[in-house]
Amino acid sequence: MIRAYLSAFVAVTFCATAAWAGPVAGTMTTGNPGLKGIDAITFATDGILLISDGKASQIVAVQTGDTQPIKGEGPHVSNIIHEIAGRLGTADKNVEIANVVVNPASGRVYVLVKNLEAKANLIVKVDPSGEIAPLALGSVPFTTVKLPATDAGSPRVTEMAWAGDRLVCSARTGEEFAAKVLVIPAPLGPSAAGEMISAETYHVSHKRWETKAPLTAIFPFEENGKKYIVGGLGCTPIVKYPVEGITNNAKVKGESMLELGSGNRPINMFSYTKNGKVSVIVNTFRFHHAKAPISPSPYWTCRFDQSILAADSKVNETATRRDVKKPNDAAITMVTAFHGVMNMAKLDDNRAVVVRDNNGRVDLEVLPLP
Repeated sequence: MIRAYLSAFVAVTFCATAAWAGPVAGTMTTGNPGLKGIDAITFATDGILLISDGKASQIVAVQTGDTQPIKGEGPHVSNIIHEIAGRLGTADKNVEIANVVVNPASGRVYVLVKNLEAKANLIVKVDPSGEIAPLALGSVPFTTVKLPATDAGSPRVTEMAWAGDRLVCSARTGEEFAAKVLVIPAPLGPSAAGEMISAETYHVSHKRWETKAPLTAIFPFEENGKKYIVGGLGCTPIVKYPVEGITNNAKVKGESMLELGSGNRPINMFSYTKNGKVSVIVNTFRFHHAKAPISPSPYWTCRFDQSILAADSKVNETATRRDVKKPNDAAITMVTAFHGVMNMAKLDDNRAVVVRDNNGRVDLEVLPLP
């Protein structure tokens, strides 16, 4: 039934911010959200930052007030790990960057930072000039959404994406069907009722169905007016799931559309339109780099044509595979200019902001999209 539902659509039109006349969030309270932890972040519209607080089993929506478009070519911070460590009063070895996101209302960059010494995550803002400052959350307008409970406890959100009129999350629980997709429609708030499915994915390299691994990189798109989520998993199928018209707690088989190759883990992924062509770009970590490298760095990036995700494409056992002997295939291309990119986010259809390992020094840069 799910296969029939997915295959009913032929043309694929990407839309990460579908038209939505209603508010992102309901009534907000001004104060300190009292975050117990930060697992993942993303932006909705109107300067609203969405924060997954797994320790408190909730999503927190914060009105940052950062809504005025900023000018400039985008930030460049040489040795950003060192710069952040200095502001935290800790050693460079105690700082890791977990993710980077862009506020679409302003174009300002926000970075999710792990302070390993304090065993806590925090968010910092980076201005176009490269100035770094912690995001102040002492007194902000906010609201919360409680995560649904399961027999194995609340799901732990691993990735989030705003899909125009709803929040889509990849998550996992301790259940047999551990991999989850959680969809929370707007307006976000205490009364928001989310739908959660158990996601089953065909791993093309392993030739078997997987129920435990969560999606590690996600982005939303629309197909003939219907909303879907595209996600990547380790070893490395690119899969799509419907995010509407399904039953809460259903077990849903996704459709694996593309296999990038075993031994890789996707980190970030988004679509963009350049010169009239829609592409998808995904950066990955190759955990087999030491014994079987495919680039100078364990971090490598791939661009592929959106048409590979069309409903009439081959799926699962017959899914398209990246040909390792053709790294410059026009449809599935290794992006050599993005070698070393550990995290990335879309600034616009021409540029991405990236956190890149440059021979052991981690820099924040802006790169042109291929």
